[in-house]
Amino acid sequence: MALSEPAKRAHRHTRKIEICGYEREDGLWDMEGMISDHKPVPYGTMVERREDGMVHKMWLRLTVDEDMMIHAAEAWSEITPYSMCKEVAPNFAALAGLRIGPGFNRKARERVGGTAGCTHIVELLPQMATATMQTIWPIKNMGGKKADGRPGILNTCHAWADYSPVVKERFPDYYVEPKAGTIDA
Repeated sequence: MALSEPAKRAHRHTRKIEICGYEREDGLWDMEGMISDHKPVPYGTMVERREDGMVHKMWLRLTVDEDMMIHAAEAWSEITPYSMCKEVAPNFAALAGLRIGPGFNRKARERVGGTAGCTHIVELLPQMATATMQTIWPIKNMGGKKADGRPGILNTCHAWADYSPVVKERFPDYYVEPKAGTIDA
C-alpha cells in the first residue's frame, strides 16, 4: 500500500541525504555522506537561499575498520548560508577514535556538537552509523556474535525479532515461538 493521496500543497523544501560505503584496498572502509537542503521557491526573508534554491550541501567521510572504530574523519561544506560555516570542518577530525555502537551519537555530539560543529553535518552521523553497520555487518556474519554466542543482528528490528519467520529460517537455533496474545502470535 502506498501513501494516501495528499492534500493540495506547495513544495517548500527538499532535504537529501546520501551515504555510500566503500571497501578500501588497505582493509579499511570509507563511509561518505552528503546532506543538502534546497528551497525551490523563496519564502520569508530567505537571505541564505542561493538563486538556484540551494541552502546547504555538506559532506562527511568516516574511515572505519571492521570493528566500527573510526580511524579518520573529514568534513567539507560545499554550500553554506554563511562563509563562517566552513570554519568548523576541521573539527570533525575529532571523531577519530570513536567506535560506532551503543552511545556513539552522544559521544559524537560531545566532540563536534554545538558551536564546535555544524548542525547539518552532525545530523548525518546517526544515519552514517547505521549505513556503516549495513555496509560492514554482512561481511562480518550479520553483526558478529554477542557474548552469549547469539547472532548480533537478533532483535535489532521487527524482521530480525527472535520470533520472526526470518530468524526461524536463517537462525533456527535461536528462534522462539511468539508468546500467546502478542501481535505476532
